[in-house]
Amino acid sequence: MIREEVLKRNLPAALPEGVTAETFPAWREKMVRTLAEECFGVTPAAPKEVRVSNVEVTDPAWVNKATYTGMTLSFDMEKGACSFPVHFALPKKEEKVPAIVYISFGFDRFARQQPVEEIVDMGWAYATFDYRDVTSDDGDMENGMAALTTRAEGTAWGKLGMWAYAASRVLDYLLTRPEI
Repeated sequence: MIREEVLKRNLPAALPEGVTAETFPAWREKMVRTLAEECFGVTPAAPKEVRVSNVEVTDPAWVNKATYTGMTLSFDMEKGACSFPVHFALPKKEEKVPAIVYISFGFDRFARQQPVEEIVDMGWAYATFDYRDVTSDDGDMENGMAALTTRAEGTAWGKLGMWAYAASRVLDYLLTRPEI
């Protein structure tokens, strides 16, 4: 496989002594676990399903170059369902297209300050959500996604992990679309 070839070429410079292509998967798992437990917090497993609701489609969009879909994604977590709005631009192409998932940290929830038209012009789909719709950027662990999991002392995940988890759920949804 290509991955094994790259791994073999980069082993001496990139990994500690004794880690080989064969032992890399176990070493990687240990490193991911260590970083989660010591730095970033332990992220819950992916949900069994991601649901889509409140779908609003605008076609044509961006001078008939794309279709815009606004929707709400939701999925079950330990203490209930998490949901947040997602904005999605799909270029009008016959073949499958790559996609970008973007977490918006700006004041514009979609489109005015984001380069959607330029991305669509390049033949890419673009999905975005506002971090504030997932959970706030403060110490409040009782709102949004933060309130839906138990925070274990010492291994509790933080807001960055929650936003990344939400982005992964957007990707889960995108991968169900035949155009992507």
